[in-house]
Amino acid sequence: MSTYWSLIKNIPGCDVFDGRLQEFGIREHIVPGETTDTYRCLTDGREYVWVTMDGGGFFWHVWGTSEILFTVADVFETEIVSERQGKFWGFDTDEEWERWQEKEARKPHEEVREKF
Repeated sequence: MSTYWSLIKNIPGCDVFDGRLQEFGIREHIVPGETTDTYRCLTDGREYVWVTMDGGGFFWHVWGTSEILFTVADVFETEIVSERQGKFWGFDTDEEWERWQEKEARKPHEEVREKF
């Protein structure tokens, strides 16, 4: 099972792929038929991460994790969060996200009870 990761700060894709990561041994890897303007790959020659950017060109979600992701976060001074954390979904804390999940999980049951 894979995990999606995101950076807290929106980073323009043009900044991520402008060559500044090369000093850390990270470069873009073009895969014909898969690489697009919004779906691009970074590699250090051993590992790779696929980056999905939104329509505004922001570095958004990363599929897979490696030292590459941690280097990107360090270079752009931001935090990394996984889909298993509340901040990934826009919540300030995991507790806030958990409360929201519990509330959403009760909704169908409450709606059924209201019908009787």
